[in-house]
Amino acid sequence: MIAGAKRPLAMAGIGLDPTKVQPALLRWVEATGIPIAVTPKAKGLVPEDHPLFVATSTGMAGDTLFVELLHETDLLIGIGFDPVEAIRTFYVSRPFLSIAQYSLVDRRFAPDLELVGDVGTTLGTLQAETAVAHTWTREGLTAFHRRMASFLTPSADRIELGLSPARLIGRLRTLTPRHTILTVDTGAHKLLVGQVWPAYEPLAYLVSHGLSTMGFALPAAIGIRGRRRGLRPH
Repeated sequence: MIAGAKRPLAMAGIGLDPTKVQPALLRWVEATGIPIAVTPKAKGLVPEDHPLFVATSTGMAGDTLFVELLHETDLLIGIGFDPVEAIRTFYVSRPFLSIAQYSLVDRRFAPDLELVGDVGTTLGTLQAETAVAHTWTREGLTAFHRRMASFLTPSADRIELGLSPARLIGRLRTLTPRHTILTVDTGAHKLLVGQVWPAYEPLAYLVSHGLSTMGFALPAAIGIRGRRRGLRPH
């Protein structure tokens, strides 16, 4: 399926162990040159300044542009992708290859093919044995990034409308270290932050996506801060 695809697109999701799989995932992405998107709970598994990173998917701001890009694909490769995180059913409209620790088959969805088992091992085997001949170009991906940035961030703030939220989030990101951990609460802002705030490391972006628990961000921030300090709950 991978060897025969001209426009394959990979998508990393919640079903990956973020502390173990990232090296194998990045080796596979770089060896194949296949572009990759992430779901919100997988942000940071692929550094968002990586040339093959596409976008954060499944219901974030800019989803219209992402869906347009999906129309150009002829194969979706889910790597730890789980439909529980998907707000839209885009994954049923294209041939779907699932690489995951567990099966995704249920009454509503079954991938065309599943490779079930240790994801790092599977990716290593595919990398060694699969010829890739897709037609994606770095220039095309760069053009997509520019369209997304233009869509999310107006060219200039209009005084009567106040400060652009996207510009505010972008400015906050420039003022914080690369390894900053961000916790995000549920609400309309989550859709924008999930696309505009770049994550560069696993577990650097924590969000309740799917269950969408209200009031998640503050206790999550307290918990991760305590963990960093070596504290344990009594």
